[in-house]
Amino acid sequence: MREIAPLNVSVLIARGYCCGFKCKNCPYYPKYIKDNEILDNVLLNIHMAFEAKLLTESKNKQAKLLRAAKKAVKEPDTGVKIIRKSAYYVIRDCAKVTELYLPHYIYSQLKNPIQMLEGVFTKAECTDFLARAKKD
Repeated sequence: MREIAPLNVSVLIARGYCCGFKCKNCPYYPKYIKDNEILDNVLLNIHMAFEAKLLTESKNKQAKLLRAAKKAVKEPDTGVKIIRKSAYYVIRDCAKVTELYLPHYIYSQLKNPIQMLEGVFTKAECTDFLARAKKD
């Protein structure tokens, strides 16, 4: 029997709900309740500290898209009339991609990231981020 690697927290958060399959890194509270959408705030704050600071410190206007993307993942038809059902899924899926990859995009836009971000992060935040990056 093959051993399956556990999904990382970013993937589980991007899904937007608990699958109920008792994932090792389940970010929802209470854990393992199928279709539960309530994130464990303590885990979320620890997990996303690096990414949140990166977006907050950025001068790039796209860094402000995270809040809108989180809303569009849950309610793709907010503020628009969707005529075709496929458009609903396109909006939702684009919002999911934005939610998951926005910090990566913002980081890639920095001309000299080490110099620009010097002193912004704590050692613990950097260590946590690097440990998660190795798992991905």
